[in-house]
Amino acid sequence: SGSYISSPGTDESGNTLTVRAGVLQVARSGSYANQTTIDPKTEYKVASFTVTAATTEPINLTQFSVDLDNSSLTSGDTVATTMGNLYLKYGPLSNMTTSVTKSSAASTANAWSVNYTLGVGETIYVDVYANLLNVLDATNTLRADLTVSATAASSGASADAGEANGQTITIAAGTFTPALDGSSPVARAVAAGQTVEAAKFKFTAANETYSIDQIAVSVPTAAAAGVINTVQLY
Repeated sequence: SGSYISSPGTDESGNTLTVRAGVLQVARSGSYANQTTIDPKTEYKVASFTVTAATTEPINLTQFSVDLDNSSLTSGDTVATTMGNLYLKYGPLSNMTTSVTKSSAASTANAWSVNYTLGVGETIYVDVYANLLNVLDATNTLRADLTVSATAASSGASADAGEANGQTITIAAGTFTPALDGSSPVARAVAAGQTVEAAKFKFTAANETYSIDQIAVSVPTAAAAGVINTVQLY
């Protein structure tokens, strides 16, 4: 008859559509602690980070930028005079990519262009390596900070991540310390003609690796030496 009707008689709610943007999280890696080391060092890991995409969409990583904190360096020293051959390794631990090496380092904006797609919910590592030169002084500290530039793969929106602070690297002297072990035998009387454990020593290395190439054993008096037939080390 040409008339109109309205159906249904009341509004019906439709499905809810939630719009989320791709998000990138950059953090200091919990598997690499603050370090204490000597200098010089070659290809030393000065920082490790995790980079994680949210569960919304893939993220296209376009640039890694590293700042090097030099606030504790001795007056007159700079990042350029204390560090060199700066490079990155990034990706999953089983298949990391090595960046080009920057022969000289700057305090800010050490940047590498990359083309890496981070899958939904995926996490990769970004490790920073450098040579530590022998002009560093004990108690100097270093820290590498990472900024990541990125775009969301589906929406094209910016997904840049703010700067994350890396681990603190403290320069210290290497030490090698011998000491009497707590389980060493105490003074006692023993019968002649037998092999006894006379002493137990321990050696402790800190901040450096040492090779022991000679051990000398002595006793305090000639009389004590006269009753010792052989000395064995084990």
